[in-house]
Amino acid sequence: MVVQYRMHHVEPDISVMELTGQLTLGNRLMEVEHVIKQNIEKGSKKLVLDMTKLTFLDSAGIGMVMLCSGTIQQAGGRMLIVGAEGKVRKVLELTHIHEVIGMHSDLASACGAFNGQGLSTPGQESAGLEKPGE
Repeated sequence: MVVQYRMHHVEPDISVMELTGQLTLGNRLMEVEHVIKQNIEKGSKKLVLDMTKLTFLDSAGIGMVMLCSGTIQQAGGRMLIVGAEGKVRKVLELTHIHEVIGMHSDLASACGAFNGQGLSTPGQESAGLEKPGE
């Protein structure tokens, strides 16, 4: 299934990109990247990638996530990932993205991290997202 996305806002200053399907090489991947970058150019400093409904991502998807994370950091902002499970979570861990971009179990905990509550730094998991084997 080609990736589907929906950008919306929670709280006045947190943008959320909900991803559904597979984040893989193709036109839709470039479209998702473009929408995220436009949001950053418009001043967004807090971005959440909601991967709850994402079933797979390939190396192109990984690259897009890292590129967007770097772009928002250069703009003085921060990106967090929520809801990554199964194969998606495994890919993020194998590629050590979870050490660079904070991962949270749900949107509420990510919003709390942005607001200084339950702040998790990259490499640390927020409550509810334990590392495998623990």
